[in-house]
Amino acid sequence: MVSSSGPAIAGLAVGIAFIFIMSLTTGLSPEKTCQLSGQVDVEPFRLPRWVEANPEIVIGKIISVKSRVIDDSFTSSNLVNQDTGKPVEIEQITHYSFVTIQIERYLKDSTGSKSNEITFRDPVSASCYPYGERAIFFVGKAGDSPQLFWYSSMFVINETRGTVQSQYLEDHGEQPIRLIDFENKITDAIENQQSQH
Repeated sequence: MVSSSGPAIAGLAVGIAFIFIMSLTTGLSPEKTCQLSGQVDVEPFRLPRWVEANPEIVIGKIISVKSRVIDDSFTSSNLVNQDTGKPVEIEQITHYSFVTIQIERYLKDSTGSKSNEITFRDPVSASCYPYGERAIFFVGKAGDSPQLFWYSSMFVINETRGTVQSQYLEDHGEQPIRLIDFENKITDAIENQQSQH
């Protein structure tokens, strides 16, 4: 007797193989999707540089995450279609997670806002930002919009151990850092930059 589940199993196997091949060809695996924040990391995390580059560094808790599609499509004045002679239209549609942080404390605020909340956008899945997660966030700017750049911008706080860790550092074999030591390094980097200006 032939099992009727044969075609279903074969179909499932083909589907799994397709997902696996796609993950290899795109350089992604399902567990790595949270690393695609903003831009690709081009160099190792360096705290003094990160402190200087980001106008806001806060300790806070995630209180809201919403997904939204932003259409940033535009017509390029530099590129012309050779067949039509018209400017080329560039389609740029991005799925963003808009993450709202309830700010517990500012470690740096170059904007002078001292707001109780900040919302930034990040082109990764909303699942990368668990509700209630407490962390140190390095918040940059993309035009007028606050944005997290790279996946070393969020350092999750382990309340039990009193440490912080980012996905980037973890992926590169770095051990968690004591929260107080990390805060002190941020403060030192800010003071060094202020003394140079």
